[in-house]
Amino acid sequence: APSRPQPAPTTAPTTAPAPAAAGRPGLATFPPPPSSLTLVFGNSEMADFVYNWLGHARRVPGLAPYSAVALDDGLVAKCTAWRQPVVHVAALLGGPAAGRAADDEQPWPAEHGARLDAALAQLTCATAGRQRAPAELTGHECNVRNQQAHFKALGFIKASFALRLLAHGYDVLLSDADGVFLGDPWPWLGRPGVAPAAPAVEGGLLSA
Repeated sequence: APSRPQPAPTTAPTTAPAPAAAGRPGLATFPPPPSSLTLVFGNSEMADFVYNWLGHARRVPGLAPYSAVALDDGLVAKCTAWRQPVVHVAALLGGPAAGRAADDEQPWPAEHGARLDAALAQLTCATAGRQRAPAELTGHECNVRNQQAHFKALGFIKASFALRLLAHGYDVLLSDADGVFLGDPWPWLGRPGVAPAAPAVEGGLLSA
């Protein structure tokens, strides 16, 4: 089979993270806040979708900084091989207990932390080359779109991840892996230093 063309290398952000990110090393993937981040979630089973998303995102200069958020180590490895930005979901939500916060963060309420632990465990995909743990997903099970309980768990993880970033001072735009960007969305949405485009406001796309 013909080999897949690799995306052109992109330069990873080199700006040191702001002090607010010091307790979360994974935030070094992003420039310091205030900044607007565009993110896509996926795992190794969804790698083809994530690859396509990243390939389009890198062609839209105004979209940067953007990144994949990996739910498993397999997608981290793939994005690294593609030389594309990626952060593991555990960078913000991981730990012996997901409810545990970094030193500079407010801890989750106990109930939220317990739900987060359960959601992360529910979406763990088996790693190739080792024995599958009883609760781990494998193969097409890792594509959770058609599994209602797992899909809800993914939504909970996305919301919690975004909430952590908002608490650190970021703006966050979440995008599905099966979508692509053909242009810069921020002039339509607005962000610090960029007012929403007049047609978006006048046409009713945005409301106060």
